Formats: sequence, C-alpha cells, structure tokens
Amino acid sequence: VEFEGTPDAESLISRFRTEFAKQKRDHNPEYRKVAISTMCSLVALGPEASTPVAFLAGYSERDLSFMSVLENLLESCYVPKNTIKKLAADIVALSEKHGLDGSQYGGAPCKSGKAGHMLQIFIRRDLVDHLAYAAKPYGALDSKRHPLSDWLNGDSNMNFGQARIVANPMFFMQSNFVRMYTVSADPSFHHNRRLFQEELTSLLSVILGETSLRDKAARGIFGGELPKWWQPHDPRSGATTPSSKASSAPGVFGTFGRSAKKGVRSLASSFTGRSNERNSQEKALTKREK
Repeated sequence: VEFEGTPDAESLISRFRTEFAKQKRDHNPEYRKVAISTMCSLVALGPEASTPVAFLAGYSERDLSFMSVLENLLESCYVPKNTIKKLAADIVALSEKHGLDGSQYGGAPCKSGKAGHMLQIFIRRDLVDHLAYAAKPYGALDSKRHPLSDWLNGDSNMNFGQARIVANPMFFMQSNFVRMYTVSADPSFHHNRRLFQEELTSLLSVILGETSLRDKAARGIFGGELPKWWQPHDPRSGATTPSSKASSAPGVFGTFGRSAKKGVRSLASSFTGRSNERNSQEKALTKREK
C-alpha cells in the first residue's frame, strides 16, 4: 500500500516537508519504501558522494537489516511464509556462488573486494518531473534545480547534483516508461550475471512456475488489483516487451551501493489506491502512450 499515498514526486516532496524532514529525512523507513536516492550523472563528483569513486567499493547504509528487506520483498510477492527464510538463504548462497557480495546479508564478501554496483535509470522525458525531483543530500528539495527536467534539459554542469525517484511499479514495470541497466565492479559476478539470473529465476519458480502463482505475485506487487496492461505470460519464455514510443531523450540517473539497496523494497512494494485513482493513473498512461 506504500504507493497509495505516495504515487509521484509531488506527493513525496509534500510528505518530506510534513513528515520526514524532522524524522530521519530520506533515512525514514517509509521514505525508503517508495524512493530511490540517486546521483544525476555517471561522473557526478557530489554532493556527499562521487559516482565513479563509490562504484568500486559500493556505498551503503548500516541502519537497517538487508536480509529483512529481502524477506519482506518475498512476502509481498506472496511466497508461502513457511518457505521465505529458506528461499532468502538460498538466494544469498546463490549470490556467493557467482561472486556477488553477500556480506550485508550475512553471507561472504566478494573475493575481489569490489562490492559496488551501478544501476542506471532511464526515465522517459515527459515523466521525469512526475517521478523524480532534484534533491539535496538527505532528500530535501533542491529548489535551485527544480523542476528537474529543466535542469537536465539546460546547459548546466551535470557533475554535481542528486535526485530522488519514486519507484512506482505502475511505471517501473513498463519498459516504454522506465528502463534500467546494471553493471558490477566485481568482474567475476559481472561475467556470471546472466547465469546467476537464470538460476535465480529457477529458484523463484515458487512464484513464477505457474500462471496462478504469477498472478498472485503480481497482485502482491500492485496491491491487489492488476493494471489492464498486465499479461500473465511466463517471464522465462523469452517474450519480448512492447516497443517503445518514448520521446527522443529520457532523463538519466545513476545510483549505486546504498541507493540501489534502498530501492529493492520499493520495486516490490504494492500500489493500491482507490479505484478512481487507479483509473486516473491508467488513463494517464494511455494518454502518454498515444
């Protein structure tokens, strides 16, 4: 239900001012459930963190349990409760097998010591301000770069600046609205990524193995009601995504270490909303498609 009250950047800014500003800011668990903290360039030098510097070692917070985040994600996808802990442990073991650093989850660190990852997020141009806002460290609105789309479209120095992105699955699960690409600093895991993903998908057969289970997991992600565009095809079948009708240039964001891990729960969080709100969302999506 996290995205019912915070479906977009405007609502997140409002909640920050009224709730989060005096309660841990973007470290507030409720903020982390819906938002991803990002740098605005692959070569950002700040503030607070530098993307190329932090990429190798990663950049992570220690004020939460990452294993609990993983277990909550599985629960939100309706994995049977009596299997969640074992499945989570199996996922960590699989990560270790392929060289993915599991130290934050009680597992082994990667042998190279290069535990960082880069998640690059592309948002369609006309959705940038709907889903993201220019931010100062810890999440306050950076009014000098607001609205974010104007700053990104301008002739500005892009090596300094943060943003916050609302990871609403209504948009993040449609490749013609949002696309994401990942690279890992550890060469072994980066080389093994495809095999890791194939074996992870096999592990997740408990929620992907048959249509009824996939339907139940999807309802968990979307808060009980599936959007009209959702199709129950097996994601392991190699089905292609719809062709993009995106604008010529999307907004680009780079997130790493801490930010990527913050977003894990966000991508599996549910979006409910009252029926009229959902209909408005879907009408808006259809309008943008046209």
